[in-house]
Amino acid sequence: MAKTRVRLFHWHEAEAAERVGWLEKAGFDADFEHKVEPGFARRMRDLKPDVLVIDLSRLASHGREVGIYARRTKALRLTPIVFVGGEPEKVERIRALIPDAAFTEWGKIRPAIRDALRNAPAVPILPDPYMKRWEASPLSKKLGLEEGTVAALIGAPDGFAEFVCAPEGVQYVARVGPDVGLVILFAKSTDELDLRLEPVLAKLGAKGRLWICWPKAAAKQFKSDLTQNVVLETARAHGLTTSKIVSVDENWSGMKFSPP
Repeated sequence: MAKTRVRLFHWHEAEAAERVGWLEKAGFDADFEHKVEPGFARRMRDLKPDVLVIDLSRLASHGREVGIYARRTKALRLTPIVFVGGEPEKVERIRALIPDAAFTEWGKIRPAIRDALRNAPAVPILPDPYMKRWEASPLSKKLGLEEGTVAALIGAPDGFAEFVCAPEGVQYVARVGPDVGLVILFAKSTDELDLRLEPVLAKLGAKGRLWICWPKAAAKQFKSDLTQNVVLETARAHGLTTSKIVSVDENWSGMKFSPP
C-alpha cells in the first residue's frame, strides 16, 4: 500500500528537514519546501501531494498565503491542508480565512493528517485573494495607523485626519520629531516634493515609515507634474526603497517608502 504523500511548508530549512523526519517516522512519505521560488505553482501541480502540512511557527503570513494559493488553485483545491503550531492570534486569523483546514500541534500531527484525509471538504471554501482582502481594508490600516502611532502629516489636505478615521491612540503632529514613526507627506508638484522631502528625511529615523502622496491624473483641480514614476525616481535618488502603493481617495495616490 502506497504511503500518504505529505508536502511540508516550513520557512527554516534545518527545522523543515527535522520535521520531515518526524513525518517519515509517523509513516508518511514526506518532503518539504522552505521557500517559494519561480516554478512553485507548476511543481505543486506536478507533485500532487495527498496532504499539505503548513508550519505556522515561522512567517505565518507566508504559510497563510500558501494555504490561500492551494485553495484557489484548481489542481490543489481538494488537497487537505493541515496547519501546525503558530501564535494563537495569527492562527485564528488564518482559521477565519480557511475554516475547513485542519489545525493542530506537532505532537498530534499523525492523527491530524489521518483525520484531514478522511474529512477533506467536498466543496472547499475559497478565501478571497490577497488584493481583494487588501482593498477591503480601511485606509487607516493600509497606512499603518495603529494605536500608539505618532504620525506627522506634511502638507495634508484639510480634513484628512478626520477622513482617515484612525483608531483611538493615534497622535498627529505637524513636523517630524524623535517620537514620529510614520510620516504622510503630500505634494502637488515636483518642486513641492523636493522642498518637503529633504527636511523629513533629515529627521526620520532608520525605522521610520514614509508615505509620499501625489495627485491622481484624474484630479482636475490640480495641475501637477508629479506622476508615480517621478515620485519613484525622486525617492530612489534619496536611497529610499518602496514596498506598496495605495489609493488614498479620489484625488490622491500614495506610495510607502523605507529609509536606507
